[in-house]
Order: sequence, then C-alpha cells, then structure tokens
Amino acid sequence: MRQRKYLEIMIHFFSWIIYISLPFFISPESGPIIKPNTLFLKIHFLGSLLSILIFYSNYLWAIPILLFNKKKLGYLIFLSLLLTLSLVIGNFFISLIASYHPYFDKHPGFYLGFYLRLFFVFSISWALQLFKRFKKIETKTNDAELSSLKAQINPHFLFNTLNGIYAQAITKSEHTADSIQKLSSIMRYVITETNQQWVSIEKEINYISNYIELQKLRLTDKTRVNFTIDGNIEKQKIAPLILICFIENAFKYGVSNEIDTSISVFLIVLDDELKLVVENEKIPFKNNSIESDKIGLTNTIKRLDLLHRNIYTLSIEDDETKYKINLKIPLK
Repeated sequence: MRQRKYLEIMIHFFSWIIYISLPFFISPESGPIIKPNTLFLKIHFLGSLLSILIFYSNYLWAIPILLFNKKKLGYLIFLSLLLTLSLVIGNFFISLIASYHPYFDKHPGFYLGFYLRLFFVFSISWALQLFKRFKKIETKTNDAELSSLKAQINPHFLFNTLNGIYAQAITKSEHTADSIQKLSSIMRYVITETNQQWVSIEKEINYISNYIELQKLRLTDKTRVNFTIDGNIEKQKIAPLILICFIENAFKYGVSNEIDTSISVFLIVLDDELKLVVENEKIPFKNNSIESDKIGLTNTIKRLDLLHRNIYTLSIEDDETKYKINLKIPLK
C-alpha cells in the first residue's frame, strides 16, 4: 500500500514537470523570445501553480467530497467560481505578457494554449477521479463476490468431510475420535482465518496437512498418498482455501478399497510463486460422478480469476486413467 502511494506521488511529480516544460517544446520558434523574457517565465510559473491549485482543489476536494456525495449544487457553484477566477487571472496574465512583446499579442496560439491547458487540467482531474472511483467499486464488487464464493466453498468441504466421518461412525471405526479432532482443527482455521483476503502460507499448508491426515485415517492399504512440501513457507502469503479444492477432488475421485491407487500432492514454494501439482488415478466407476460435481472447482477458478487475473496458470490433464492439475500462482 505504501509503495503504491509512493508511486502515485512520483507519477504526479514527473507529470507536473512535463506539464510545466511543455510550452518550451511545443513552440520551439518562440524559444529565443521566451527564454530571455523573465516576465514570461515568472508568469508561466505562476500560471503553472494556478493550474496545480485548480487540479488538486477539483481532484482531491470538489469531486470526491461534493460531487460523489451527491452535493451537485455545491459542486456546480464551486466549479463556476473556480472557472471564473481562473479566466480572470489567466486573462490578466495574457494581457500583461502581450503588452510586453508584440509576438505574444499577434500569436493566436498563445491565447489558445492557455485555454487548452485549463481544459486539460479539468479533464485530467475528472478522468483520474472517475478511474479511481471505478477501481474502488470494482474492488468492493470483487471482495463481495470472493466472500460469496468462499461461503460456498466452506460448506462444500464440510459436507464432504462429515460424510467420511459419518461412514466411520457407522462402521464403529477406532479412528472416529481422531477424525473429529482433526476436523475441529480444520474448522477452527476456516472460521478464524478465512475472513481475511490473505493468510500466511504456513497456516494454509498446516490446514492442508491436517486435511490430508484426516483423509488418510479412512484409507486402506489400497491407496498410497505422497504429500511433499519444498521451499520456504515462513513469510509469503496466499488466499485462504484457494488450493484445497484440487486436493479434495483427488481424495474424492482417486480413492478405492478394491484396486491399487495413488494420490500425489507436491507444493513448491519459491520467493514469489507457489506451484501445486496434484495427481490421482481415476476410479472407473467414479468417472461419471466427476462430471456431475464441479461446484468447488468452478468456484476456485472464479476466485483465481478475481484474485490473480491473468498472472496465474492452471493446466488440467484429464484422460481415462489419470487426473492431474498444475497450478502456479503469485505470492504476496
């Protein structure tokens, strides 16, 4: 946030440098007259200060405080006073310079240039504020949609996990109590951490580890699970629950009590990027159910689109015997 503010200040600073220097480059033929003319230079810089005052009074105060708060009459009064004051001061400057040298009195572009600069200042202040307002509305919309998507993902995960614990309870499995404890740890994370847009990757990986351990409690020797983590997980941040759907689907569609299967989950954490590879063998009698249950995957892809736009990659390999995803996302 601080870097973005610093960048905005630097952009404004250099834009004003260009704005002040522009007249000397637009009319190079007037250079020999303008440059030694100290009166013109003084008035030019005073006019530039007037432009800066007009810009920021409209950009920082009038538009956001008056216009965007539905005080249209107040904004129109302010705008009328500001334009009138600008024209009076501008015409005074122009007449003062025109009386000093015949070049300025006979050159129509000199008069036109002042009014164009005035129009330019107002237009830019309007354009920038409208752009900022649009981005703010877009951010609020995205945040609301992300919250909605997370709300859909959490019950989806809970429903699938409780089904597994229910099956253990029916069969009086000795692992039922352990499963409930693991689920309690998982749901504590879901309740306390996922209201934030970003969480530490260490917490997210602990959550995934608990989930995998919970799933392994119900597996037989027919299913092999390989969970590998590589890299530094201490400082980076990630969106909560953005990875779990891919891992959840592997356990949902790649587990069998009748044939040998394997599930592989690889997490590689780099300085600014996370790579997730999840691969599972497809169980023949579950192939049809995969097509009918894509809620979690659809929501996860929507969240990726909202959070990371075009700077993430997701590839899916889906054939008759294997399902594999390869995801790369930037880290905060």
